Amino acid sequence: MHSQLHKILAKVRPSAPVEVGFLLDTLVDLFTTQQALIQNQQELIKNQQELIKNQDERIKELEDRLDRHSGNSSQPPSSDTAWRSPKKRSLRPPSTKPRGGQAGHRGQGGKLSDSPDDVVLFSVDRCPGCAQDLRHVSPLSWTTKQLVDLPPIQRVVTEYRLATKQCPACRARVRARGCPIDHQMEFGPRLKAFCVYLSTYQLVPVERTAELLSGMLGVAISTGSLDNFRRSANRLLGPFLADLRATITRASAAYFDETGIRVDGRRFWGHTASTDQHSLFTLDKQRGGEVHDRIGILPAFTGIAHHDALAAYHVFTGARHSLCNAHLLRELNGVQDREAAGVASDWAGELKVLLLKIKAEVATATGSKLGASTIRNYYQAFDDLIQQGLQQHPARGRPKTQRRGVTKQGKTHNLLQRLKKRRDNYLLFMTESAAEFDNNQAERDLRMLKVKMKVSGCFRSPEAGQEFMNIRSLVGTAIKQACDPIDKLMELFRGESAKVLALAKYPE
Repeated sequence: MHSQLHKILAKVRPSAPVEVGFLLDTLVDLFTTQQALIQNQQELIKNQQELIKNQDERIKELEDRLDRHSGNSSQPPSSDTAWRSPKKRSLRPPSTKPRGGQAGHRGQGGKLSDSPDDVVLFSVDRCPGCAQDLRHVSPLSWTTKQLVDLPPIQRVVTEYRLATKQCPACRARVRARGCPIDHQMEFGPRLKAFCVYLSTYQLVPVERTAELLSGMLGVAISTGSLDNFRRSANRLLGPFLADLRATITRASAAYFDETGIRVDGRRFWGHTASTDQHSLFTLDKQRGGEVHDRIGILPAFTGIAHHDALAAYHVFTGARHSLCNAHLLRELNGVQDREAAGVASDWAGELKVLLLKIKAEVATATGSKLGASTIRNYYQAFDDLIQQGLQQHPARGRPKTQRRGVTKQGKTHNLLQRLKKRRDNYLLFMTESAAEFDNNQAERDLRMLKVKMKVSGCFRSPEAGQEFMNIRSLVGTAIKQACDPIDKLMELFRGESAKVLALAKYPE
């Protein structure tokens, strides 16, 4: 470049070599400075483009976070608000029938009891038309109507009087034995069971329970006594909880889930391990990690474990893991909400249709099993849709400013990688008759814990929270087995351990 400028200037001013050299050096300096400015501007533009790209991704991430709700993510319905609620969407075609009961539908109505407690007869003594005496005429038929009401609720006080006698021979004083209570005044097992039931199942706070008993029964019970009832029930539940853990561990299929709970202002987690007949609840500071070792079920569990995509479950390799497709459908809704307009294909929508199609076919298949060729076709269709998604959402390259660590990927790309890795876990319901499409059993068991938080706010201590969980295990198990939970709590307070322990076994 220097020689070319020299030749050009030599032709223009051949008689002034000194001036030519000076001018040449000046032009080279200007050219070099201009090149440096251009390079700096190009570098600045490149950095600004990178910054704009990062800002766009951050803005999109924050917008997606604002649009997230229970219908398109794993967030619980309790986190929804009036301005952030699920969209109504369904894969079923709209029905042509009008809303409500259809023509010819008889309805249910109240059912008449076959064994009424009291019967009141209304007869016809005289004909209103001709005044004929009808007292001795047999009725042609009876029209039955029933009134269902509650008897007056009142307390029952039983007084025990223990005689003390003096032996005329040895002059010793002897008091009668056999009294079922130890203290001067005690509350009976039915009242204790009712109080614990209100607290652990109906979720009535202790202060309101005390007000209810005082106003309805005229029984004055302090909140401290109500806490003592809970502690007493918890102490008696040790053998039941041990048998319940052993039964769920031996089950062919079980359901696991967790939810956040506040304890004395701190974040704890409520865990459940359940079957269709049993429910076990525990409270712990951790969501994953060693918590399942403390619960004592998953380390020895060899059946089908239904749960969400939390990685902490997959460390237990003895179980076969079935991932919840209800969670997946909500995540796919989130993908559709985040997708840019005009994408090549709606792979998320097609995957939702595929999952529900497989579910419907499994439900109608003989023995809930599909043929080998059908299974292979569905696997291939699943893989094809994941590949389409990865083409639209490839992995992000490492930014030049990042020197270490894993490159952060987009939410949709991470979901696709999980689906690719865990395909067999999501489709286990297609190949195993004991596997379910979703983990709704565990979610139903945990749902009332969120209601408890809305009613009471939090537990005052971890000990009180665990006592609640233990009693809830008994009550929830009793309800699943169509037993009256108050009766089971009464048996617990009466010391009838055999009847209580029977709940922890599988019904005959």
